[in-house]
Amino acid sequence: MLLEGPLPLLGEFQLFFEHPDLTLQHVELDLLGGGGQDEVVAQVVEELDVLLALVEVPAGLVEVAADLPDDPVDADVGCMEALLRLPELLVERQAEEALAREQYLMRTLMENVPDHIYFKDTASRFLRVNSAMARRFSLNAVVDAIGKTDADFFSEEHANPALAAEQEIMRTGQPLMNIEEKETWPDGSVSWVVTTKLPLRDLDGRIIGICGISSDITGRKQMEQKLEEMATHDFLTGLPNRVLLLDRFTIAAALAHRNKARIAVMSLDLDKFKSINDTLGHDAGDQVLKVISARLVRILRASDTFARVGGDEFISVMMETDHIEEATAIANKILDSFTEPLSIAGHQLHLSTSIGIAIYPDDAEDLETLTKKSDAAMYYSKSHGRNQFKFYSDGDVQIS
Repeated sequence: MLLEGPLPLLGEFQLFFEHPDLTLQHVELDLLGGGGQDEVVAQVVEELDVLLALVEVPAGLVEVAADLPDDPVDADVGCMEALLRLPELLVERQAEEALAREQYLMRTLMENVPDHIYFKDTASRFLRVNSAMARRFSLNAVVDAIGKTDADFFSEEHANPALAAEQEIMRTGQPLMNIEEKETWPDGSVSWVVTTKLPLRDLDGRIIGICGISSDITGRKQMEQKLEEMATHDFLTGLPNRVLLLDRFTIAAALAHRNKARIAVMSLDLDKFKSINDTLGHDAGDQVLKVISARLVRILRASDTFARVGGDEFISVMMETDHIEEATAIANKILDSFTEPLSIAGHQLHLSTSIGIAIYPDDAEDLETLTKKSDAAMYYSKSHGRNQFKFYSDGDVQIS
């Protein structure tokens, strides 16, 4: 805001000013000499309102009137003094209004944004949090977070890495952008946020802490997990599918090769399962598959992988089977588990299964060949009486 050029004769004034959004403007004020304070104030305020409207600044600078003398004789001098102070007063008023707007915007942001916004000191203690973060921490007011740290609200799984990262930000001055953080809450629930943290600096550029914003992405992570499960698991039984089976076998084969161990690949097929679908319907058949899957998972070791690869076809990869007897024992347990009837749709069903077994690396070293051989052994079992198991290496088994 500028007052340019020499002042004109007493009683006639031109006030010049600049504004970023306007070209150079001026307002002429014709003031009568010898007028009283009220007259001078009225004229100044009237012209001032026009000036302030042009730059969109609130009118009514009452402090101008306070600077004018009570003695009408000195009114013209007081008017000149007041006009000389107008640029200064306008700058002050604009600064006050700008500060008020900034405070309002910050308050609106902190009270209404659903993301977590926070400021911390150099010891990673909270200086300020927004309303959403206070609600997440079940605080009565945002000030209740002041002086606390992540360790007061989060598990060590979250708090310790966050502290280390914030100290590194303050040491290097480099921001941390879009980092995914996981939190497991006391009730066992899990949440995820994506976080950005920046160094907090004072007016001289010194780092005095950090500021950050964390956005909840739990829904997105749950959807990603669901999509991953759909891609790697059987939708009906929840068992691994061929994709995950191959991944697990690849890992198992690498370990077995390093440890000079064996892997048993076991193919299972339910005997006469088609008759259940034909007589009781597919819903009953689905129930059978679910019950059988749950039963067999309990028999196998936690390190083994049991996958559904077809309608009633299953494959098990048994890691580090050092002795053939181990695979034999598991196969016998599976056969024995079918002696217990299944209660499905009001019917007692007596089922059995046929099993074929191939051994890595004796019979083959890749899963495709191993499953072909274990399938061949399984079909041999099925065609020679069912309810039994057969090793491919026993002989008499032909791959079709």
